[in-house]
Amino acid sequence: MSKSGHLKRLMKDKYVFTGSQYNDFELANYLVNPSYVSFESALSFYGILPQFTYTITSATTKRSKKTFLIKEFEFTHIDDSLYWGFEKNKNYLIARPEKAILDQIYLSTKGLRGLDVDDLDLSALNKDLLKVYANKINNQRVTAFLFENKLLE
Repeated sequence: MSKSGHLKRLMKDKYVFTGSQYNDFELANYLVNPSYVSFESALSFYGILPQFTYTITSATTKRSKKTFLIKEFEFTHIDDSLYWGFEKNKNYLIARPEKAILDQIYLSTKGLRGLDVDDLDLSALNKDLLKVYANKINNQRVTAFLFENKLLE
């Protein structure tokens, strides 16, 4: 079907119908399964991170990898115990705002991502849910970051 033009090959074992409509987040979920959109992409989506991100960033329990199609897609490995806190939005999975910020903080405390809290608009965060999620993660460095940056009182 690929040779006849009915299917477009995206990468090994991943095809879409020629002319089909999908957004970048749907494509990210399709390229690596399981995965959910998180980190900078989710923070930008919710308006927490004011700048637009060119790379579509996702969390996955599989190995980390980057791939470039029309856009760059980055999949960052997280432990199975951290694979939660997302919801289905239309046809894709995306971290809730509180989980997206915690995912970003978690990687930041490991030196794998940067995070400048002064650049963020945290008004969309539910502080009670953030506290529940932080307790569920149960990571001393994440908790310390939250208190040092006054994200939790």
